[in-house]
Amino acid sequence: MICSNGKELDRLKRSSKSSASNENKNNSKKLKWFMTTIQELRQEIQDINFSKQLLDKQNYANDLEAVRKDVEVLRRDMETTKAEITKINQDVQMLVQDKDERENSIEPILPDPRYRNGKLFLKTKHHLEKEQHALNHKVKTLQSINEEILQRISHLESSNQNTVKSMANITKQVSGVEHLHSSMMELLESIETVENKVDYNLPTIQREISKLEFGVAQINSTLIVVNETRDSDANYMKSMVSTLATLQEKVEANNILTQALRTGHPTGLSPFSVQDIQSSSMSPEDILQQMNSIHDSFMQVVGKLPEDCSGPAGLQLISLGRSVLCDSNHWMTIQRRYNGMQEFNLHWDEYATGFGAPDTEFWVGNEALHKLTNHANMSLRIEFDDIYSKSWYAEYDTFTVSSAEDGYRLNIGGYHGNASDAMSYQNGMKFSTIDRDNDLSNSNCASNYEGGWWFSHCLHVNLNGKFNLGLTWFHADKNEWIAVASSQMKIRRRQR
Repeated sequence: MICSNGKELDRLKRSSKSSASNENKNNSKKLKWFMTTIQELRQEIQDINFSKQLLDKQNYANDLEAVRKDVEVLRRDMETTKAEITKINQDVQMLVQDKDERENSIEPILPDPRYRNGKLFLKTKHHLEKEQHALNHKVKTLQSINEEILQRISHLESSNQNTVKSMANITKQVSGVEHLHSSMMELLESIETVENKVDYNLPTIQREISKLEFGVAQINSTLIVVNETRDSDANYMKSMVSTLATLQEKVEANNILTQALRTGHPTGLSPFSVQDIQSSSMSPEDILQQMNSIHDSFMQVVGKLPEDCSGPAGLQLISLGRSVLCDSNHWMTIQRRYNGMQEFNLHWDEYATGFGAPDTEFWVGNEALHKLTNHANMSLRIEFDDIYSKSWYAEYDTFTVSSAEDGYRLNIGGYHGNASDAMSYQNGMKFSTIDRDNDLSNSNCASNYEGGWWFSHCLHVNLNGKFNLGLTWFHADKNEWIAVASSQMKIRRRQR
């Protein structure tokens, strides 16, 4: 375990160096991209502004030419109409005058008795009546023409008003285009100001990047010292474990020798062990004292390790002697499934000690869960994606796992999330594996679904089953099962 911790610390070191280098490269790339984007945006705005000016001028010229043509047509129509009205008035006056003259010419004839009964009188009268009728018809025709002309004049006046309104709208549009042009120029000036600020601040940014690089170098050097210290501590712990084992063997040998000497039957010892014990100059009390001293030193080293993920994010070695993955919100990953490479259909002892790697598929171990939740108020968060790439989560304010003697019994409470409280069906259940059936079903759920879990009746929740087949979550609100594609279980100290 100590060797694996050393390897993980080396990997953490390499990861820190790589992340620092990548961060510097990303900062440089982001700065170059920002400068290039500003330059391209400036060029695009200039092109758009020029194109807009040309288009607006062309549209304005076309609209103005069309208005001029309409005004010219209206002017000609009005002149023609005025001429027609003048001619009609002249014709009407002439007809009225002609009518008056004819009536005056008839009046001297009527008193003369010679014409009163004569044929000439009748003929003249008939002719005059006929002309009178024709004149009346012409007058009516001229009146209808006059009314039609008046209607045309009214229509032309209405068209003229519409033309005036159109010209007013065009004027407003021209004003809007000018305002848009002004806004575009202001925007361009703002971009130039931003570019100038960037140019002005670029040396400062470069100095800050240099400071960051120097800080990263300091962190890397500090990390090297920390890793060397941890390696030294690991070697020291390994040495203490070896010494402790040797001392334990000596104590056991002394106890056997003492018992044999008391009974007078040293036959249980081999000649080598008796000679080895007799050649030792240390008394049992000295050996016990040395063992206690080594144990105290060992516990001091372990006491310096964190108990949870309250520290920085990343791969951390905690006081339980396990490496765990911590995120920026201080959540500790205790389970992960995402590719099916790790076998989860394992026995009771393997689930008790844990298996897999924290940065791949992983189970932290039931004994570790018991120790982590026994003396601290822990919360549980379960995150998973279904086969349609939709994300779900369920969070529990209370989460504890009992001891091995009690079957690693689950206790949860205080649900909130969007996946529904499916874990409540497993609340209070002991852990089950293929070789230890603690569920309420008539069958062995762990054996049937190929994974250890806190089963009750098999089908509500199972995140440790056969990958791509047995990972399920029961959505109580929809009364249907969710097919789980990937999952992650996390714990941290209760925040509320």
